Amino acid sequence: MWGRRKCEATCGRSSLILLFALTAAALCLLIAASVCLAGVRWTAGGIAISTEVNDQLDPRIISDGSGGAIITWEDYYYGSSDVDIWAQKVNSSGTAQWYDNGIKVCWELENQLDPEITSDGSGGAIITWKDYRSGSYDIYAQRVNSSGNIQWTYDGVAICTATSSQTKPQITPDGSGGAIITWEDLRSGNYDIYAQRVDSSGTTRWAANGVLICNMPNALDPRIIPDGNGGAVITWQDSRSGNYDIYAQKVNSAGNVHWTANGVEICTEVSDQCNPKITSDGSGGAIITWRDARFGSSDYDIYAQRVNSSGLILWNYNGVSVCSRTENQTSPEITSDGAGGAIITWQDYYQGASDIDIYAQRVDSDGSTLWDYNGVCICSESYNQEEPRITTDGSGGAIITWQDYRSNWNYDIYAQRVDSSGIIRWTANGVPVCNSANDQKYPELISDGSGGAIITWQDYRSGADWDIYAQRVSNPAPTVTSITPDGAGNTGTVSLTNLAGTNFASEATVKLQKSGQADINASNVSVVSSTKLTCKFNLSGASTGAYTLKVTNPDGQSSTKSNAFTVTSPTPPPPNPPTPTPTTSDTWYLAEGTTAWGYSTYISIENPNESDVTARVTYMTDQGPVQRPDITLPAMSQTTLFPIDDLGEKDFSTKVECLEGKAIAADRTMFWFGEDAASESAHCSIGVTSPAKTWYLPEGSTNYGFETFLLVQNPNDSEVRVEVTFMKEDGPLPLEPFNMPANSRRTIRVNDDMPNADFSTKVEADKPVIPERAMYRHNRSEGHDSIGTTSPAQDYYLAEGTTGWGFTTYVLVQNPNDTDTDVTVTYMTGSGPVPQAPFTMPANSRHTIRVNDVMPDTDFSTQVTGTNPIIAERAMYWDSWAGEACHDSIGMSSPHTTFYLPDGWTDGGCETWTLVQNPNDTDVEVEISYLTASGYGNVTFADTVPANSRWTYNMADRLPGETAAILVTSKTSGEKIMVERAMYWDNRGAGTDTIGGYSD
Repeated sequence: MWGRRKCEATCGRSSLILLFALTAAALCLLIAASVCLAGVRWTAGGIAISTEVNDQLDPRIISDGSGGAIITWEDYYYGSSDVDIWAQKVNSSGTAQWYDNGIKVCWELENQLDPEITSDGSGGAIITWKDYRSGSYDIYAQRVNSSGNIQWTYDGVAICTATSSQTKPQITPDGSGGAIITWEDLRSGNYDIYAQRVDSSGTTRWAANGVLICNMPNALDPRIIPDGNGGAVITWQDSRSGNYDIYAQKVNSAGNVHWTANGVEICTEVSDQCNPKITSDGSGGAIITWRDARFGSSDYDIYAQRVNSSGLILWNYNGVSVCSRTENQTSPEITSDGAGGAIITWQDYYQGASDIDIYAQRVDSDGSTLWDYNGVCICSESYNQEEPRITTDGSGGAIITWQDYRSNWNYDIYAQRVDSSGIIRWTANGVPVCNSANDQKYPELISDGSGGAIITWQDYRSGADWDIYAQRVSNPAPTVTSITPDGAGNTGTVSLTNLAGTNFASEATVKLQKSGQADINASNVSVVSSTKLTCKFNLSGASTGAYTLKVTNPDGQSSTKSNAFTVTSPTPPPPNPPTPTPTTSDTWYLAEGTTAWGYSTYISIENPNESDVTARVTYMTDQGPVQRPDITLPAMSQTTLFPIDDLGEKDFSTKVECLEGKAIAADRTMFWFGEDAASESAHCSIGVTSPAKTWYLPEGSTNYGFETFLLVQNPNDSEVRVEVTFMKEDGPLPLEPFNMPANSRRTIRVNDDMPNADFSTKVEADKPVIPERAMYRHNRSEGHDSIGTTSPAQDYYLAEGTTGWGFTTYVLVQNPNDTDTDVTVTYMTGSGPVPQAPFTMPANSRHTIRVNDVMPDTDFSTQVTGTNPIIAERAMYWDSWAGEACHDSIGMSSPHTTFYLPDGWTDGGCETWTLVQNPNDTDVEVEISYLTASGYGNVTFADTVPANSRWTYNMADRLPGETAAILVTSKTSGEKIMVERAMYWDNRGAGTDTIGGYSD
């Protein structure tokens, strides 16, 4: 009879009845992709925490701060009328640290029940309980240090001994070695909520017998978390309205309540809201979840609400729906997601009262549910799964445990991990934590700090009485299968570009080991996936010979591969290639532009100078040049120009000049709605600083539904003759040469001349011209545009690139030479450079790399190197709510000191990102400025970009709700960078990207 959990406060509940398209079992199968086999880490069946005579019940657990745990429980050693509180510490290896079967925390006469536990911040614990020593229940507490020694008054200090009964204590740390305790209190004849703070020495700090939190009718079931400033946030249910509702209050370190007297309303919907649970939002506020009967008394739902540190409700009035599926959802539990949101689990009656399942949902800081509608299935095995408990996995996901009746014979303990995306990461329907004889019930758990958890429960395997057991469960051990490269000279740092294996976990460590030598620890370790690591080793001066490689996951599990890596004698480094030095420009040309055919165009001009300048803008149309009135550009500012105001509906090219001869920058953005588009699309390109007789454009396609246009601008005062050659993957195809009138532009629809082909383009003219290339797809529902380049080079750089977040990235390489060229591509990631296998390009051809095939789920910049001069471009595609979208940019042949990016928006739902690539072997300090339209309110900040990596900056973090140009400068002498700007809007239904202008 002692195997029953004490009953929680009960009340009626209901939920909104909705059709649910997938059965629970099918849903579990859908989300259980990419699982790995987790396992128990201690003795099979768990380690005994206490197997004393009679029953031990109702365990509670907290971390010891060192990968182990402290567990407390009710102990019936002296019988059911003299129940005591005991505790035990177990280390990360599963070895009990205190006396066999634990230490006595309180063994006063009469019953001590309902223990709760929190950390003392020093490896020990503070335990509270309800105590009947006086003939009615009071609240007591005791501190136990890390060695198991009692720290306060023998048998505990009195927290509250007021008249009548005080029950259901809950506890949280005060951040100073003490604790704050709250409880249900009957001193007034009505259930009220009180709280008390006890310091590290066992002295109560607030009013005798506690401070009043709420004295409304039937205030029950308090829950508590720290507020991060020495106080606490408390939630409860009460019936002041006639039904049970959810309220919360903040009490500071001095015992003063900070919010509305008797609490702020969390939910006061019709019918009952009960059993609140609470977690921190990481900002001094809280996220609270509860079971909710607003739609009837026989169909409970799960709701949640966030309240900030000032007591203001942040989400929908009366909460957001976490799960409102038909049938009951009960017993919610909650943990933080580490990003201002929460993960909530519950037991779900969707398949009936005899087949209860476990579900979970993540809610972000704005109150939006992030996983499958009505939650992801954690376990849908036959029969009942009940009493879920949850803790963080340390990576934005959670580990959930429950008691499980799938055997239809006994209750066992199971656990599952769900990651931050709602993907099941362990065996479908959970891993067995304990399935020993007879029942195991009422699990509790805490994080082990290494991606796993320690779980405790009450256990009837003896068949005579209940005992307390515990087990650690975590991810599987890693394995190492291969290493690329598998050797290097001892002259400096080597990058391992593909350390292959299985079960690699975030924050894994890597080292090389050799007998008689110190370990060589890896730096820049990046877990690309569970089967791939990249890292660096500094081999300077390392002993030559074969080394064993060892990978260790954060939970301590490791794998070695003998003779996996060989260190050799020094080899001379290759010479550094020369770096061209461009100059600044006061004149810009933009070949593409139209305000006709349903297009809208704007031009952004950046003045990076500390004085006002004057810009002259000339449009080149089919009817000749049109000059608009000159524009004053304020110092350090951005100016936006709309050509339709000057031209009406017209095709045009543009020339922008600074009359003072100072450096400026200009780019052009075009918007349109495609025939089948759900979102407005756009493309953007920086201008060019001078015309030239020869141009190269690496990207181009009339395959796969693409429509490609070549735009050629003649800025000369006389006619020009132009020759166009398309370089396909199987060789060149020239067009018939054509003449262009003075100060005009020409549009070539490539599909008309060369359908169903992928190609690069070479444009040659007898006088300097400027070309651009625009591509559209899906009835022009998406498109991108880019300038070309005049300078093939042995190295090309592309700052932006990702194969994560739903993006597909292509790198397009053009070989304009009359001979074959060997090409090497190196991806610069957060953990260092990762080379791709070299390939050979035929003369006058182009090559396409789908980067997702060689570098999945990675943010990167790219360096393309040829044995002969080449050109590189990059295109990115992504799926959005509106369909596929894309953007594109030409690369750069060398890094530079300063970059100018004229366009940027953070209002109207627009995102602007600055991508900074550091191709150097040393860290680089950069200064980034956002230049507003007026030049006032500009924002400047500095940051460090690590060697051989790329970093990304969100303009909205520093300048929300504005338009601004961007100025980026390397402040590290002699070290240059590459910069791009990407913009998205309409929930990423569309976006643009471009390089900037630059100077040295």
